Amino acid sequence: MRTPTFVIDFDSTLVTCESLDELARLSLAGNPDRREIMQRLETITRQGMAGEIGFDESLRRRLPLFAAGRQQLAETVTYLQAHISPSALAISAWFAQHSDRIYIISGGFEELIIPIATRLGIPISHVFANRFLYDGQTVIGFDAARLTSKAGGKVSQIAALRLPRPIVAIGDGYTDYEIRLSGAADKFWAFTETTSRPQVIANADRIIASFTEIFSPELVTSK
Repeated sequence: MRTPTFVIDFDSTLVTCESLDELARLSLAGNPDRREIMQRLETITRQGMAGEIGFDESLRRRLPLFAAGRQQLAETVTYLQAHISPSALAISAWFAQHSDRIYIISGGFEELIIPIATRLGIPISHVFANRFLYDGQTVIGFDAARLTSKAGGKVSQIAALRLPRPIVAIGDGYTDYEIRLSGAADKFWAFTETTSRPQVIANADRIIASFTEIFSPELVTSK
């Protein structure tokens, strides 16, 4: 039996929400059009997660819908700390113990992800995500040079890392399945503790409703 390298998504996987949506929600507090904007933003998020639009297009459409600052980023981190997936918290010791084989590769933003990764015992050097650009205290865009900001970005990032095989990709979205589809991962496990997307589940090698299922010998054996 060989221990896989686990490539894990962040939003709706390690946390029970979509972090950019939560940042928008906090940033739009007091905006009279908040409800309408959030509906538009969540629709774009769902389209991207289902593979209906490319991730880069999803990101370009969402960021202009709200204005965020460093204060809202800090508030969002606090919110995420309280919304870590229960099964992830339950095995945080396992994450720390096996951190050399665990990577977070996400279309989310490192400013929001790193504090959660640190709490779970996953090293910062194993977090690959997007990064905001700032004008003083205000977010004005994202670093388009990051591989994770582009269509197929997760696949490109894994290829650049040259991770040891076998590789198991775990997540709730179509971009996580793309890792397996491209051959960059040997298995794709659809994670359903937070949400269940039919288009994603239909393409999964396994469906896991909890991170505790990682311990099953059947799941970590590679042919």
